[in-house]
Amino acid sequence: SMCSSGLQNAARRVSAAAAAGAGRRAKGRGRVVTRGLATFQPPPSSNASQALMAEYYDDNHKRRMLQNAPMALICMVMGANATKMDLAVDAYAKAVGGRVMGESEPYPFRAHHYAKEFGSVDLWKKAVVVRNNIDPAYFIKLKHASIAVEREFTVTTEEASGEGDCAPRNREADDGGTVGSGGAPRKRRLVNLDPGILSVGALHLVSTKYSAHRLCISPGLWSEITLFYQDGAYRPLPWTYPDFRQESLAAFFKKMRQEHLLTRGNKGPT
Repeated sequence: SMCSSGLQNAARRVSAAAAAGAGRRAKGRGRVVTRGLATFQPPPSSNASQALMAEYYDDNHKRRMLQNAPMALICMVMGANATKMDLAVDAYAKAVGGRVMGESEPYPFRAHHYAKEFGSVDLWKKAVVVRNNIDPAYFIKLKHASIAVEREFTVTTEEASGEGDCAPRNREADDGGTVGSGGAPRKRRLVNLDPGILSVGALHLVSTKYSAHRLCISPGLWSEITLFYQDGAYRPLPWTYPDFRQESLAAFFKKMRQEHLLTRGNKGPT
């Protein structure tokens, strides 16, 4: 009908205007300067998000972001052996192009859900700053790098019992390791690495476990705000883990904030 034809023509005009406006607004903001909304299609690749990021965020954007919103990469390391913990942190810092720039005092950490993997509920944990100029867009890669380092610090059940670092384990399947076919020896970690991003306003962590307060940032990875900065200190939220509520750990993060973030011209929240 005439009415239906008129509506269709109007819809086409609105779509064309939106596409033209999107193209104009994109002008001057990186390398995507002429691509209109109607013609844009993500590249057909499993690395589509990386391709889009490289396309939209040019070097100038990254430079401005790092200057205006500096963020530090921290790593929470946990284990039963101090030497292996330090070696794992050094390996992770090297993997992400950084170095150890500050670390908290180790604190005792009781973790029953890690007992089978580490051979004890009495473990040690500490926070380490390994870079002070990261782009949060690469948070996923930083987490995958920590997983790769963890795999380097694994042993079989027999090796672990021989070293004396951990008690022997049974061969029941759980989240702590893998069992080969036919009851083959299990490989398990000697360290646990959890990377996070420290900004002037918050501490962000990423996990492989889902929870209602976490946002999925990649298949199998969820991010959360663990601490937020207010009234001169990093403060916990209802879901913050008990060890992150320690005043000593909050004081360490505040010290790193002062040394590695505020010195770069961003005062942030107070």
